[in-house]
Amino acid sequence: MELESGAKLRGRVETIHHTGSEITQIVRALQGFLRLRNDPPRRLWLAQAAEEAVSLVRLVSPTPDVEVSARAKAQPQVHEAPSAVAAGLVDILLDALATSDRGDAIELVVSEEGAAALAAVKGGGELRLPKAGL
Repeated sequence: MELESGAKLRGRVETIHHTGSEITQIVRALQGFLRLRNDPPRRLWLAQAAEEAVSLVRLVSPTPDVEVSARAKAQPQVHEAPSAVAAGLVDILLDALATSDRGDAIELVVSEEGAAALAAVKGGGELRLPKAGL
């Protein structure tokens, strides 16, 4: 058995370290997502929830060459269980990823329509919730 060159071995160690870091990020993001399950309904900023959902989906996306982002046209608040909002937003993004092609861009847009807070992907799903009373 031949010994590997220092550069080749160093490259493999760097790959292992990078992969370990990615796995750690994914586990932390999933733990945060799972912790929401026990949170009671409360006032949430839908745009912030959309950013968090986008961050999670980027980490676990099987299609890294599809750009996923969030944009807020408005800053509506909702009074909902955080887990339900997070699950709804992640579902919309995963559905959009399932039908996307390499190089596509998926944008989750948060807006308001009358008394509703809306998060939607163009040509895809949407999450429509009543805005929280002021």
